[in-house]
Formats: sequence, structure tokens, C-alpha cells
Amino acid sequence: MFMPMYAPPVAAAPVGPMQYSFTGSNANTTYSLTRSLSVPIGAANAGRLVVVCVRVTRQGTSDNLFPSLVSATIGGVAASILVQRNGSANAESRNHCAIIAAPIPSGTSTTVAMTFANTGVCAISAYRLINLQSTSPVATANRQLTAQDRPITVNALAGGVMLAIEAITNTAGINVLSGTKDNEYLYAGRVATASGAVSSNGNRTITFRRADAGTSIGTAVAASFR
Repeated sequence: MFMPMYAPPVAAAPVGPMQYSFTGSNANTTYSLTRSLSVPIGAANAGRLVVVCVRVTRQGTSDNLFPSLVSATIGGVAASILVQRNGSANAESRNHCAIIAAPIPSGTSTTVAMTFANTGVCAISAYRLINLQSTSPVATANRQLTAQDRPITVNALAGGVMLAIEAITNTAGINVLSGTKDNEYLYAGRVATASGAVSSNGNRTITFRRADAGTSIGTAVAASFR
């Protein structure tokens, strides 16, 4: 009786190196418990992960309530809240920063719908990531720091990317060291988003710097992907 030789399964061909790009931003200037903002997300791709950096603030109101992100969808798909952080509990720094993500294979633009714990104004920046080994982040980080130079560090893998967002309590400009400033928005303080390629395994740092010689209270979150 003839027995065919065993043939092991053929491994899938590599899809190529991970790619990332900043695709656009949007913001609003009215206080609300919910907010829907449209944003471009680049070319469609079966393996595309859309990552959105979110800043919500209640600066300018007299209470100490935080507008924390409770839930979100991207293109109608439930988004994972990967990391989030409130600022300090005082009327000057009630910023909230978060990074969310969802797989969105089709379309070149989408709507990000968010619900907050308390009313706030919101700004978002979107990124397109493809050819990922995993849609889950390698690591995340959050911090609050009062200084002119305010680094945030996250563990990362070579060939990946680090994404970060920081909100400050004043209107001074924000520069970015060891990364690319992809977007900056001025309203009730300032917010900046930044990205940086990862060349080797280990810690990856992006530093936000106040543009003048002063100090700022900076609330930031970051995530790395590979």
C-alpha cells in the first residue's frame, strides 16, 4: 500500500516590514459628554490597525472633574483603550490623554465616536499601522511631569514604532526631541502627538519640550507596536 510522504505546512510569506504613518487630526471646541470626529486613515489594507491619540480637557471650568474616556468606537468598531491618564486634580490641569485602537481594513476615512465621564473638549490624531506582528501594543506608559523637558519612555521592539501624546496646561509651544511631532493643537492649553521609529529592542523615549524657557505640567501616554 502506497503511503504519501508527509509534507509540512508551508509558512506564510512575510508581509514585509511594519509601516506606520500619521494620517490626520480633528478637534472640537464645545463641551460635551459625547463626541464624534471624522479623520482620514490612509489607504485601505486587510491588516490595517487604526490607532488614535486622544486628548480631552475641562480647563476653563470651575470644578475638579475629569473628562476621562469611558468608551470609543472607530468606524463603528469597538476600540480598545490601550492606555489613559488623568492630569492632577486641580482646575489648571484637568487634562486626560488616551490611546485607542481598532482594526479597520476598509475605507480612507472614518469616524471616531467617544463617551466621556464628564463633559470636555476633545482633539484626536490618527495613525495607520500595517504589517504588524500583533495588533496589541508591545508596551504602554503614562506619566505626569512638571519641567521644560518631559520625557516618556516605553519598552519597544526593533522595527516597530512608538506613539505618544502629551497635553500641557499653558499655551507655550511644544517641541519634540527624539521623534517627529505629527500634530500640535492649541485650545485650553496645548496638545502634541509624536511618533518615532524603533531601531533596537529596549526602551524608547520621546521627549516633549516647552518651546520657551518655562516649565509646564505635562500629562502624557505612549504605546509601542511591532
